[in-house]
Amino acid sequence: MSVRAIHRALSLAVLAVWLVQAITGTLSVFRWELDEASVGGEAAPVDWTALGRRIDQLATSPGSEVSSVWTSGTGAGRFDVYQAVNGEDRVLRLDGQGRVVRERSGDQSSGNGAGWDTLTSLHTSLLAGERGEWLIAISGVLLVTNILLGAKLAWPKRGTWGKVLLARPAGGGRARLYGWHRKVGLWFALPALLAAASGVLLVFEHGLETRLGAGVPDPPVAAAGTPGPPVGVGRAVETALAAFPGSAFAGVSLPEEEAPWYRVRVRSVGEVPRKWGASVVYVAAADGRVLARHDAATASWGRQLVTTLYPLHTGQIGGWPGRVLAAAVGLALIAMIVLGVALWAARRRVRAPGAGAPLRPAHSPGPDPSRD
Repeated sequence: MSVRAIHRALSLAVLAVWLVQAITGTLSVFRWELDEASVGGEAAPVDWTALGRRIDQLATSPGSEVSSVWTSGTGAGRFDVYQAVNGEDRVLRLDGQGRVVRERSGDQSSGNGAGWDTLTSLHTSLLAGERGEWLIAISGVLLVTNILLGAKLAWPKRGTWGKVLLARPAGGGRARLYGWHRKVGLWFALPALLAAASGVLLVFEHGLETRLGAGVPDPPVAAAGTPGPPVGVGRAVETALAAFPGSAFAGVSLPEEEAPWYRVRVRSVGEVPRKWGASVVYVAAADGRVLARHDAATASWGRQLVTTLYPLHTGQIGGWPGRVLAAAVGLALIAMIVLGVALWAARRRVRAPGAGAPLRPAHSPGPDPSRD
């Protein structure tokens, strides 16, 4: 079986999954900004005393439990509080002063921004749980394979790079389709390869973390001190930010009986750019002491590899230009799928009974590049 035949067979076999991945991935690149725009309102300066007090009130209300708080991801000083009230999940978005600017159910079908959670679940698991994750991983491996096969087929001869990459494809019908398919593929092969490979590894992130010994260990429970009323969220976050001067808050998990500390994630100076930092500070709930501090910027190579996968996959590693490139890769993959299907359909029409032989210029000395 030729390389071209394998490339075509893989494309047709996994086309639907790749298309879903490309569309949902492209839409997800700027999901945080789009979501924030739907909320509207004026941004408020962040006051961790007032904001922490409000979160503490939510956490201690009768029938209420707050599991974690995360920045909304836009840098606008807004935060999502994940809360269960009498067993029903909900997500509150607070501004920097602790005022509620949006409230929604934790159900992904509830609206008010929940559609973005559904989109993410569709992208990461096809809404099918662990089985969906395995399907995504397999399709990702096949995509990496197909990108390499396609690059091999499309690789220009010496001295023709400029024409292939920059010139408008000539000819008609299949030749033009093949020209655009080849051009888009060569332009985006490398970033698409990086995005696909990092996406596959993200499916196995926890296993990879274990295999490389790259996890962040919890401190000993005994080190947390005598159990008692926890210090406030605001104080814990301020303590964590002080442990990493110049850092930005990402998220905090609240204390539990078996984990009597605040686990605060921050984005420290020097770590790989991303919306949610990978540096971690454990703050004792009993007295606000720093129990442990893990800097992602100076972590082991294994830890840095694991924490680089997500920003590499989403383009966040390159800031705004990287995210634009990530969206462009998604659009390029969609274009490649559409062009590939159109090229395949054109070939089938030519081969159909009574369709006749393909017309080629009489002066053409070489093979038709769109043929098998």
